[in-house]
Amino acid sequence: MTQIGFHNWLVAAPSQKAALAAWDVKENLFAIGSARIVTDQDCIDLAMASPGVPVPVDSKHAFAEANKVLRLDDHRSRRTPTRAHPAPAARKPPARKRKADRSKLDQAEQALADFKKRAVRERAAIIRAQKALDLKAETLEDELQAEHERLDDALEPRRRRDAASCRSVEPDNHNAQGRRDVRRLARDRAWKAMSRPVRNELLFGPLAGEAVHLCVDMQELFRQDTPWKTPWMSRIAPVVTRIARAHPRWNVFTRFIPADRSEAGVGAWKRYWRCWQALTLQQLDPRLLSLLPELSALCPPGQVFDKAAYSPWMDGRLHRQLQNTGCTTVIVTGGETDVCVLATVIGAVDLGYRTLVVHDALCSSSDETHDAVMAIYSQRYSQQIEVVTAELVLDEWRPA
Repeated sequence: MTQIGFHNWLVAAPSQKAALAAWDVKENLFAIGSARIVTDQDCIDLAMASPGVPVPVDSKHAFAEANKVLRLDDHRSRRTPTRAHPAPAARKPPARKRKADRSKLDQAEQALADFKKRAVRERAAIIRAQKALDLKAETLEDELQAEHERLDDALEPRRRRDAASCRSVEPDNHNAQGRRDVRRLARDRAWKAMSRPVRNELLFGPLAGEAVHLCVDMQELFRQDTPWKTPWMSRIAPVVTRIARAHPRWNVFTRFIPADRSEAGVGAWKRYWRCWQALTLQQLDPRLLSLLPELSALCPPGQVFDKAAYSPWMDGRLHRQLQNTGCTTVIVTGGETDVCVLATVIGAVDLGYRTLVVHDALCSSSDETHDAVMAIYSQRYSQQIEVVTAELVLDEWRPA
């Protein structure tokens, strides 16, 4: 029995838990003394009249009349009527977003892309025209110098006659004539050096098995119609490919990767990339960075080595890579002879590699500087650089 409201409530239940459930309470009233088990027979009889249903009795445990027996939940429902909750409002379907019209944006982007391509073509045309003008200026300067010397020589006898007629001491023209002779001799020597046939032999013994073919910057960037186009590249490509296909595993192909943008360079490179901003990665077609297709097909097993400067040796990665393979000799091909190939060859010499330069597998956009650099290789680096032909390399190169 427990007290709820103004009444004491009896319930006939098989357990305390069942009694608490009948009273609709969660707390254990028996544990805190608010409910107890009765043994009064009259109370038991009254509760057993309706088992499981709470029965009210007065405070003196008097018997309740039959019409006062009611369910506890009905009693509570009258005391605290439930409130009706309003029905939830129907949700409106979300408004469909209108698809943005990109036609004008697409037109603007296409116009920008067309402008960049046109700018690259026009800059390439300007550079080609500038090179042609430079060549014409050099030719004209040579012609003017030759004409000046011819006229000067023709005037020399007249000067002597005039000097004799005036009874003056004959001027000493030995020094002026000597200087002209020295200039002629220097030009003749340079021409003979450039025209001398290649000494096609291995000067320091047979090629060891630790040789690697180091192919420099044979990329579409230098073969396609760009400001850096090297016309010879298409001519030497079959020769380079023959060497590369001979032993595909022992190829290392370098690629020149321009700066991201014109302001990304360091020191003098910043000025360089401002001049060539049309060829930075921000504006350049990335497909132009790839190797020529016939060489790209050999990778793997050949390896590709990217560099951001003329020399591939600057950060030490290529040197460590070659040392790990036991390489002692590099066979150099590619372009340009007087720029990236020159930096590659001199770096290899500095690091102590036996260096072979394949004469007919090199290219440049300048014939004059190509010939001059080849002459320097032969005459000034005769103990460290061997200038050979592709046929000799193919005959002698036998990797281990």
